[in-house]
Amino acid sequence: MNDFYLDLSGIDSREALYDYLFKTLPLPEYCGRNLDALYDALSEYGKDWRIHISGTRHPEEKIPLYMQRFKNTLNAASAMVSKLEWL
Repeated sequence: MNDFYLDLSGIDSREALYDYLFKTLPLPEYCGRNLDALYDALSEYGKDWRIHISGTRHPEEKIPLYMQRFKNTLNAASAMVSKLEWL
């Protein structure tokens, strides 16, 4: 089982979010920088992942609509990920 701890407290844009995700998670290089591609990657690679997410307050203030879509995407993919935890 692989544990990944995502602290999103410094995220203030979509670009920063994807930069951080690609740095923190072992996403495939061909993965696009959009929510559909993220869902696909989690579905394919996340079966042995536990993802712990904290620090969402700042990005929720800076990019509120995108963060809601991001959360919805991760929650939908949680059936494929061993564990998804919002801290």
